[in-house]
Amino acid sequence: MPVVGVSYKRNNAVIEEMEMAWGQLTATFYGLIRDAKYTNAIKLLEEQLPFFAQSQAALSLLAYCHYMVGEFQAAASLYEQLTKLYPTELKYAMYHAQSLYKDGMYVDAGSKMLLEQIAEDDVDAAINLGCCLYKVIIGRI
Repeated sequence: MPVVGVSYKRNNAVIEEMEMAWGQLTATFYGLIRDAKYTNAIKLLEEQLPFFAQSQAALSLLAYCHYMVGEFQAAASLYEQLTKLYPTELKYAMYHAQSLYKDGMYVDAGSKMLLEQIAEDDVDAAINLGCCLYKVIIGRI
Protein backbone atom coordinates (compact mmCIF):
# COMPACT_ATOMS: atom_id res chain seq x y z
CA MET A 1 0.00 0.00 0.00
CA PRO A 2 2.75 2.56 0.69
CA VAL A 3 3.85 2.38 -2.96
CA VAL A 4 0.43 3.51 -4.09
CA GLY A 5 0.51 6.41 -1.63
CA VAL A 6 3.96 7.48 -2.81
CA SER A 7 2.91 7.18 -6.43
CA TYR A 8 -0.20 9.22 -5.73
CA LYS A 9 1.84 11.94 -4.04
CA ARG A 10 4.27 12.01 -6.96
CA ASN A 11 1.40 12.29 -9.44
CA ASN A 12 -0.09 15.14 -7.44
CA ALA A 13 3.28 16.90 -7.36
CA VAL A 14 3.64 16.51 -11.13
CA ILE A 15 0.11 17.83 -11.68
CA GLU A 16 0.78 20.78 -9.37
CA GLU A 17 4.01 21.56 -11.25
CA MET A 18 2.18 21.39 -14.57
CA GLU A 19 -0.58 23.67 -13.28
CA MET A 20 2.00 26.14 -11.99
CA ALA A 21 3.87 26.05 -15.32
CA TRP A 22 0.60 26.57 -17.21
CA GLY A 23 -0.24 29.49 -14.91
CA GLN A 24 3.12 31.10 -15.65
CA LEU A 25 2.63 30.49 -19.37
CA THR A 26 -0.83 32.04 -19.23
CA ALA A 27 0.60 35.10 -17.48
CA THR A 28 3.21 35.33 -20.22
CA PHE A 29 0.53 35.17 -22.97
CA TYR A 30 -1.53 37.92 -21.39
CA GLY A 31 1.57 40.02 -20.69
CA LEU A 32 2.58 39.88 -24.35
CA ILE A 33 -0.94 40.77 -25.45
CA ARG A 34 -1.16 43.61 -22.90
CA ASP A 35 2.09 45.00 -24.31
CA ALA A 36 0.80 44.60 -27.89
CA LYS A 37 3.56 42.09 -28.70
CA TYR A 38 1.16 40.04 -30.78
CA THR A 39 3.78 38.43 -33.01
CA ASN A 40 5.63 37.10 -29.96
CA ALA A 41 2.35 35.87 -28.49
CA ILE A 42 1.48 34.11 -31.77
CA LYS A 43 4.82 32.32 -31.78
CA LEU A 44 4.45 31.18 -28.17
CA LEU A 45 0.80 30.17 -28.59
CA GLU A 46 1.57 28.19 -31.75
CA GLU A 47 4.36 26.35 -29.92
CA GLN A 48 1.94 25.36 -27.17
CA LEU A 49 -1.11 24.66 -29.36
CA PRO A 50 -0.29 20.98 -30.00
CA PHE A 51 -0.69 20.40 -26.27
CA PHE A 52 -4.00 22.27 -26.13
CA ALA A 53 -5.38 21.72 -29.64
CA GLN A 54 -9.03 22.25 -28.67
CA SER A 55 -8.51 24.76 -25.89
CA GLN A 56 -11.02 27.55 -26.18
CA ALA A 57 -8.67 29.98 -24.45
CA ALA A 58 -5.62 29.12 -26.57
CA LEU A 59 -7.50 29.19 -29.89
CA SER A 60 -9.31 32.41 -28.99
CA LEU A 61 -6.12 34.19 -27.93
CA LEU A 62 -4.31 33.01 -31.05
CA ALA A 63 -7.15 34.18 -33.29
CA TYR A 64 -7.22 37.55 -31.54
CA CYS A 65 -3.47 38.01 -31.99
CA HIS A 66 -3.65 37.14 -35.70
CA TYR A 67 -6.49 39.64 -36.10
CA MET A 68 -4.53 42.36 -34.32
CA VAL A 69 -1.50 41.98 -36.63
CA GLY A 70 -3.72 42.03 -39.72
CA GLU A 71 -3.53 38.30 -40.48
CA PHE A 72 -7.27 38.12 -41.04
CA GLN A 73 -7.28 34.86 -42.98
CA ALA A 74 -5.50 33.07 -40.11
CA ALA A 75 -7.87 34.69 -37.60
CA ALA A 76 -10.90 33.66 -39.68
CA SER A 77 -9.69 30.07 -39.83
CA LEU A 78 -9.25 29.91 -36.05
CA TYR A 79 -12.60 31.60 -35.37
CA GLU A 80 -14.26 29.15 -37.74
CA GLN A 81 -12.70 26.30 -35.75
CA LEU A 82 -13.99 27.88 -32.54
CA THR A 83 -17.53 28.15 -33.96
CA LYS A 84 -17.46 24.42 -34.66
CA LEU A 85 -15.99 23.46 -31.29
CA TYR A 86 -18.18 25.86 -29.29
CA PRO A 87 -21.39 26.39 -31.32
CA THR A 88 -23.25 28.07 -28.45
CA GLU A 89 -20.66 30.86 -28.29
CA LEU A 90 -22.17 33.17 -30.91
CA LYS A 91 -19.39 35.71 -30.46
CA TYR A 92 -17.05 33.41 -32.42
CA ALA A 93 -19.39 33.48 -35.42
CA MET A 94 -19.31 37.27 -35.24
CA TYR A 95 -15.52 37.39 -34.95
CA HIS A 96 -15.26 34.93 -37.83
CA ALA A 97 -17.43 37.18 -39.98
CA GLN A 98 -15.45 40.28 -38.97
CA SER A 99 -12.19 38.55 -39.90
CA LEU A 100 -13.58 37.52 -43.27
CA TYR A 101 -14.81 41.06 -43.84
CA LYS A 102 -11.42 42.56 -42.97
CA ASP A 103 -9.79 40.09 -45.36
CA GLY A 104 -12.03 41.39 -48.15
CA MET A 105 -14.03 38.20 -48.51
CA TYR A 106 -17.42 39.90 -48.16
CA VAL A 107 -20.03 37.61 -49.68
CA ASP A 108 -17.98 34.77 -51.14
CA ALA A 109 -16.72 33.73 -47.72
CA GLY A 110 -20.15 33.84 -46.13
CA SER A 111 -19.82 36.95 -43.98
CA LYS A 112 -23.33 38.04 -44.83
CA MET A 113 -24.73 34.62 -43.97
CA LEU A 114 -22.88 34.49 -40.67
CA LEU A 115 -23.96 37.98 -39.71
CA GLU A 116 -27.60 37.21 -40.53
CA GLN A 117 -27.51 34.31 -38.06
CA ILE A 118 -26.75 36.68 -35.19
CA ALA A 119 -29.75 37.81 -33.12
CA GLU A 120 -31.85 40.49 -34.82
CA ASP A 121 -31.60 42.84 -31.84
CA ASP A 122 -27.78 42.83 -31.96
CA VAL A 123 -26.89 46.38 -33.03
CA ASP A 124 -23.24 45.55 -33.77
CA ALA A 125 -24.32 42.68 -36.03
CA ALA A 126 -26.71 44.98 -37.90
CA ILE A 127 -23.97 47.55 -38.43
CA ASN A 128 -21.52 44.91 -39.67
CA LEU A 129 -24.17 43.45 -41.98
CA GLY A 130 -24.78 46.93 -43.36
CA CYS A 131 -21.03 47.35 -43.98
CA CYS A 132 -20.89 44.04 -45.85
CA LEU A 133 -23.90 44.92 -48.00
CA TYR A 134 -22.44 48.37 -48.72
CA LYS A 135 -19.17 46.78 -49.90
CA VAL A 136 -21.12 44.40 -52.16
CA ILE A 137 -23.15 47.23 -53.68
CA ILE A 138 -20.09 49.47 -54.18
CA GLY A 139 -18.28 46.53 -55.79
CA ARG A 140 -21.05 46.21 -58.39
CA ILE A 141 -21.04 49.87 -59.41
